[in-house]
Amino acid sequence: MSTLKTIFVLISLCLLSNFGFSQPKTGAADSLSGYITLNIDVATLKDTAGVFKVRFGGETVFPVIKDGRLTVKHYLKEPRRAYLTFYPRDSIKVDPNRSTDNIVVRYNDYYTFFSHPGNFNITVNNFINTSRIENPSQYQKDYANMELKLSKFQENFWQLNADKYAKLRSATGKLKDSLSVVMQNMSTEAYRKHYDDVVLPYIKSHPDSPTALHLLEEYSYTFVVNYDALELLYNNFTDRIKALPSAHFVYNAIDRHQFQTNLLGKVAPDFSLKDVAGKEVVLKSFRGNVTLIEFWASWCGPCRANNPGLVKVYNKFKAKGFKILGISLDRKKDDWLKAIKTDGLTWTHVSDLKFWNGDVSKMYHVTAIPINYLIDKDGKVLAKNLNEKALEEQLAKLL
Repeated sequence: MSTLKTIFVLISLCLLSNFGFSQPKTGAADSLSGYITLNIDVATLKDTAGVFKVRFGGETVFPVIKDGRLTVKHYLKEPRRAYLTFYPRDSIKVDPNRSTDNIVVRYNDYYTFFSHPGNFNITVNNFINTSRIENPSQYQKDYANMELKLSKFQENFWQLNADKYAKLRSATGKLKDSLSVVMQNMSTEAYRKHYDDVVLPYIKSHPDSPTALHLLEEYSYTFVVNYDALELLYNNFTDRIKALPSAHFVYNAIDRHQFQTNLLGKVAPDFSLKDVAGKEVVLKSFRGNVTLIEFWASWCGPCRANNPGLVKVYNKFKAKGFKILGISLDRKKDDWLKAIKTDGLTWTHVSDLKFWNGDVSKMYHVTAIPINYLIDKDGKVLAKNLNEKALEEQLAKLL
């Protein structure tokens, strides 16, 4: 995949788009939880030797092929985006013990659709990615249309900026870095505008649609989210949509943002937790130092990816009075200690090993990690969610 496409796909990963579709003519009688049954015809596949997988949100089913068909029956707590994926025998035999989660899926071998309770027939047309639902609901039609809108959006952006990418591809050194930033910023703004002009109006006009909720949940995870819009759209949903699990994630994002925003300029709430040796550590004991409170965990991929940069900044400023207090959301002490050692994290670490249910995590409204707060020598919160570059810039001013 080209560099520009990679950049664009990464920032558009959570983007779905649609506008102008009719509100599904279904009401409170719809069952938003219950069993979905899929009858999947894979007879046209040239090769069916491998592993089929259907993923509904975070739950996975491995159907077995019989007479050219797959049958899947699964209980859904709520409507979710789903993935039909095929892993050919050749891609598996390289490492038979490797989980399919760690095998790269080829473009032709996966199909996304919107799942909700009911019986649906899916026909595979030579390749998995050209599958279609034969009897789609309005929710599923809207989802398919949104995917099409997204595809056209990306294609148009690519065509309009092909010359700029050509310059980026041929550049080297600082020029390449500079052009890369420019392209990423352009992609981000296009992504933001697409949400504002297309996706958010769709969500607003579909207050009783689980498809709209799915879009809003994904929007809440993006780095271009407008929290005022997020709150207005959440409040616009009907009660039955607000009762779905995904709606609670959206509510938590709003609640977390309000807490974080109100905390800026105020003294960080005090707490005490035990360190790796079982000794009680109190936040107030860090007064007199510029301190970063870092929520993380050994099982958190993005957290671990951030650690090398954090180590670099810590080593640069620790002699000037910079401290880090790592708060882990781990459950197993051995995993926690191993990650600290492996990543070379030489600062203070504390945890109650309660996963998401820790008292301090709840106090700070932590519903996603990594997340951090930079506090000054008097214990006041200066900034939140700083990346390596932003943290280094802040510390250069303070120390």
